Amino acid sequence: MKTYKLTLLGIVALFVTGCSSDANERQDNGPKSRMEMTTEEEAISEAEIKSAFTVFEGLYSDEMSVSDRENVMLSPLSLDLCLGMTSNAFAKADRNDIVGRLGASSAAALNEFNKNRINYFSYNGKRAKVSFANSVWANSLTMKSEQDFASAMGDIKKYYDAESRTIDFGANDMKSMINNWCSNKTNGLIPEFLKDEPSVLIQAMFINAMYFDCQWEEPFEKSATKTKPFYSPNGVQRQGDVEMMFGERFVPIFEADNYSMFALPYADCNYSAVFVLPSKDKHIADILPDVRDALLTRKIDNASPQKYIIGIPKFKTEYSNYITDYVSNAGISLVNRELLGYGKMRGTEILQATSLELSEEGSKIAAVTEVGGFTTTLPGTITLDRPFLMIVKDNNHGSILLMAAIQMPKE
Repeated sequence: MKTYKLTLLGIVALFVTGCSSDANERQDNGPKSRMEMTTEEEAISEAEIKSAFTVFEGLYSDEMSVSDRENVMLSPLSLDLCLGMTSNAFAKADRNDIVGRLGASSAAALNEFNKNRINYFSYNGKRAKVSFANSVWANSLTMKSEQDFASAMGDIKKYYDAESRTIDFGANDMKSMINNWCSNKTNGLIPEFLKDEPSVLIQAMFINAMYFDCQWEEPFEKSATKTKPFYSPNGVQRQGDVEMMFGERFVPIFEADNYSMFALPYADCNYSAVFVLPSKDKHIADILPDVRDALLTRKIDNASPQKYIIGIPKFKTEYSNYITDYVSNAGISLVNRELLGYGKMRGTEILQATSLELSEEGSKIAAVTEVGGFTTTLPGTITLDRPFLMIVKDNNHGSILLMAAIQMPKE
């Protein structure tokens, strides 16, 4: 018996460096006012954060069992948008089940929410560029009813603005075609998403690509960047040297028993990078449940700014992995679902690739000053010189664009 598969390809590329824009392009100037959400949409966002940590914990744990020097990354938002888009291609019973597991009462409610937040999360300014792209690649070789599949594409096009192609996977160079699309949508940051040619038995491929290119509101001075040692989690063993960017900032900071957390907002948008440094006797795995709860209760958003000398590594890292099992363990399985136009699926694959770069010019932060006499006190110091967690999130709603466990910064 032939085995047919559905492949979900989630791509996220974060490129935090200086950006330019054409004078003729539409410009989004500054952060947007808060997008009002219904009680159900709040529930979807909360479910997304909880699911993200479940997926990330499993992924991180398995990677660390192989190597404790591997950086691990996940884009929860890219994954959820891809799953939301794909749910429209399933028969009604399966579609409703998946939508419910994503926290929504109906496909219509989830689609409308995703459409609105794709627009809300997108920017095209001089200092902030964030874009999303979706596509569907349907295999004509395994398709049983083009009409049934086309019926699903109406909502996918309407709500996700997805490009749709029905093509013979056996007669075309699918690897090159898809990699070219991915490279184009991520501005060359992920030029080779697929390493191998897709199987001719695949039914369809659903792809979400996200591109993020934002500056800090206050750049780090290049002259302040110094070569510093990077240590193991206990802060004792030296793992190597890194370029460390230093700057004095007023930052919202939250101190817990087993970690320290601070946030640096990006310029002209609603995004912040949250950096979490475990205590010297803790590993990243030890703090993930507490960090999840801190984000859900918005502890860092409500924290008072304090004057600190911040040290952040300058690095570039990439990551790619199949995350199917981790998504399934979070309660979202696509196996044995009824795909419109194809019939029952016997297997699924979810692949995600990420690219992350931090530099002096590429990230900026606003200096926030509160009444309280901070300018006359000596600043504290927090230097990310051992494994740390980085989370890029929307300030207003908490949606997570990227989670990254940085075990060792790389060039």
